[in-house]
Amino acid sequence: MKLKIMSKARIGGLFVAASVLIYPYVDAHGVEQNIEIIGDTGGGQSIESLENQGAGGNTNAQNANLLPGKAHDIAVDKLGNRYAVGSQKGMNGYALYKWAANSGAWQKMNGEAVRITARPNQAWIVNTQGQVFYESGPTWRNVPAPIAKDIGAGRDTVWITTPNDEIFRYVPQGTLEFVASQDQLAFNNGIGGWARVNVNAVKVELDDSDNPWIIDKRGQLNRFHAGKWRAINAPKAIDLNASEPGNVEFVDEKGDVLQYEVTTNRWWYLSQSKDTVAIGGSSGELLKLSKNLDIFKVR
Repeated sequence: MKLKIMSKARIGGLFVAASVLIYPYVDAHGVEQNIEIIGDTGGGQSIESLENQGAGGNTNAQNANLLPGKAHDIAVDKLGNRYAVGSQKGMNGYALYKWAANSGAWQKMNGEAVRITARPNQAWIVNTQGQVFYESGPTWRNVPAPIAKDIGAGRDTVWITTPNDEIFRYVPQGTLEFVASQDQLAFNNGIGGWARVNVNAVKVELDDSDNPWIIDKRGQLNRFHAGKWRAINAPKAIDLNASEPGNVEFVDEKGDVLQYEVTTNRWWYLSQSKDTVAIGGSSGELLKLSKNLDIFKVR
């Protein structure tokens, strides 16, 4: 069922009274835990009703590329599901939203985060404490991990960066690598563990074939190819998105959105709005976030 955007009068009481709700989740040890959500979850309201009220952002209805809502981070999975880290701040980050591929509006999710990435039908998040969770139905499952700052997911792999720019790659139970190297894995709890990657970075992304791309602390864009990390001759980057193998989109330090193509070894501009701070996309769709947290569709 699609939800209609509700007027301010209809939802005016949503922000007056705060509440504390407890949502259960099962952690990686199989023990049920609780996530505490501060404030009203808004029931089934959409992100445009919950977060644009009095936000003072860009509401130009003539801009066909402007999507409803405000976000600090954005992701799209291969099936077309959109995920957003919104602007309502809580104890563990910002409110989370999902725009399912078969729906027409944002729906509020349980939990809070500061970074989000997505595999097909599954989002992974990092909260303000650097804890890692993945989407499991209406709840989130905690994955014991090093303290995380950024997170990227491909088809079968998830990578994180830490506050001191280390990179770790998740190795789940049942894989040959887990059996062969479980003694060397960090935070191994018998279900999975994290393998240290021999490179440092501030941002990480993986394409649909699990090929990794990173941005180092100098803003240098790098890709892993033929067993080596290779620097890309491109402008300094602050964020990136890599959904299709052989291509990567990135935001340069000026706030432009660019794309780099491996086969031609060249890059070009997708958007020169000068105000982009983050991007996310998959399956041909690319979304960008402005300094005002507005969400735009680049393509």
